[in-house]
Amino acid sequence: FPPATTPIVQLSTDTFTNVSSQHATEVEPGSFSFGNTIMVSFQVGRIAGGGAADIGPSRTMPAQPGKAGCCPD
Repeated sequence: FPPATTPIVQLSTDTFTNVSSQHATEVEPGSFSFGNTIMVSFQVGRIAGGGAADIGPSRTMPAQPGKAGCCPD
């Protein structure tokens, strides 16, 4: 395969420290795009029995870096 021409950018990092979830995990991403905007969501702090500590949404638009965070409580 030819090398990628667009650099990979990390949008988020799992910062949770609760005892019920696996740390440093962001899994099961989903994405949707409309025009030049891309929306992504993923599970943050995966819980082994199912679910996660939070949902991490991210949005990117042309000429703007991705904006990520976690949903409020």
